[in-house]
Amino acid sequence: MKKTAGRWAVLLLLPAVLAQTLTATNFVPYYNYEGLLAVAGTVRVTCSGTTHTLDYDLTSVEAQCAGSADSEAANSCGIHVHEGTTCDEEAGSHYYEDDEASDPWASITYASSGSVGSASGTTPGVDTGMTSSELVGRALIVHGYEGGRIACALLTAPATTPMPTPTPTPALTGAKDVREFFFVAVRWRTPIPSGPPISAMRRMVAASISLARTRSRVPAAARAPRARA
Repeated sequence: MKKTAGRWAVLLLLPAVLAQTLTATNFVPYYNYEGLLAVAGTVRVTCSGTTHTLDYDLTSVEAQCAGSADSEAANSCGIHVHEGTTCDEEAGSHYYEDDEASDPWASITYASSGSVGSASGTTPGVDTGMTSSELVGRALIVHGYEGGRIACALLTAPATTPMPTPTPTPALTGAKDVREFFFVAVRWRTPIPSGPPISAMRRMVAASISLARTRSRVPAAARAPRARA
């Protein structure tokens, strides 16, 4: 019994812990960046509860970030989610729950491929105390080797597929429609629904169905015609 209950508990909790992926693309230079780098590419943020992992595939990033970040420069080679919701102005601080003891983004960096200036990889998980829905629309910032902000893109959620609109059943509006409905109704002995059909035809159909039902309850022998004397 305990095993069965445990399995049901896992099934009930499963939807709550399924990972969700947000995407940052269409990067633009940070609003006050005046350098020559034009970062492009995609960053996918996979969210599992409040822990987020960044998969990045970028071009035109800081070539100096090929080795390791500058330990003496805050945010060197960083790739972080910020609290801002626009790339047209100041993006604010790193985005995380105020209850966190320290900034969980401080150690999150990207690594470029030498002089080519491209970068692909995956960061360690970052527990920000925030869920994926709270990250949607936030600014994802790419930092340079000296820690400055060089590029910005907003995080977006996957597009949802709209449910198809059911096709309404057409009303019975003419004699032909009523005759066809009459055949089906008599065959399956279904009642005539209320609606806009021609009233005279509806009365005729209803009477015909009533007669058909009455005849169906009469024994076959009683319905057989009598032989003439």
